[in-house]
Amino acid sequence: MSNRLTWDEYAIKWARLHGGFDPRMATTSVRRWLRMSYVLGCALARLHVPPTAVTVVGVLLCVGVPVAIVQAPPGPLGPLLAAALVVLAAVADSIDGAVAVVTGRTTRLGYVYDSLADRVGEVCWLVALWLVGAPGVLVVAAGALSWLHEYTRARSVSAGMKEIGTVTVGERPSRVSIVVVGLLVAALAQLIMPELAAGTMTVATAIWVLLGFFGMVQLLSVVRRSLDKTDSPGRPGPARQPAGAAGAAEGRAPVGAEPGGRGPSGKELVRREPTEVELTVREPPGTEPPHPGR
Repeated sequence: MSNRLTWDEYAIKWARLHGGFDPRMATTSVRRWLRMSYVLGCALARLHVPPTAVTVVGVLLCVGVPVAIVQAPPGPLGPLLAAALVVLAAVADSIDGAVAVVTGRTTRLGYVYDSLADRVGEVCWLVALWLVGAPGVLVVAAGALSWLHEYTRARSVSAGMKEIGTVTVGERPSRVSIVVVGLLVAALAQLIMPELAAGTMTVATAIWVLLGFFGMVQLLSVVRRSLDKTDSPGRPGPARQPAGAAGAAEGRAPVGAEPGGRGPSGKELVRREPTEVELTVREPPGTEPPHPGR
């Protein structure tokens, strides 16, 4: 494509969609991952592949994760295939956004579809962990914390928080890493002692839960500070009435008003200084008015 975005142009557009986080300023591993997504996104854009199609492929790869555990013969093959599918699904999840940015097809509806695909994919991963041997209680807790994490962020943004707020330890990349490493270790455990696979999945799921819990604490702390700044420090007091409003409420015309109920003729009301005659009447004979400088 002759109008292909450069890496710098892509990074600027990507940052606008991700709370201002510049991918060029990220850590080396994150920057390489996003650069890879950019290159593959440009390649798919040349082939006129829509971002929605990449999202659908990513969901299908996630569905294949528990299927690989069930259909594979006993041994390390199932966890190995499942780990590979999780990696491919994570790549697809990153590429669909890159294709949308490169082709200029970023839409709010696409953002909703992408978020929904992420949640469905994580359910499939958790089912795979349960099939390998993770306790159901931990699996449910991990899923609930992940959904609560994303729901809290979405509601906070709609309430006034700026974009993502903060990057916590319980973000989606952390979950991907936990699942992939857990499945690979489980495959290795199958070679040594099959009974160790269930314990490996239990540890991996427990780590997911712990990171999800601490991630929620981090997020809630940032949300509280962010939304406290947008709220007013106190309730606003009653509005001050303009000059002459109190008199008008009592049936009196404001000072300087013209006959017939009209207000001042185009001039601001000023305090009228007393005349000499009025001062003479007010002050006792032989008394001077106080000097303004005293």
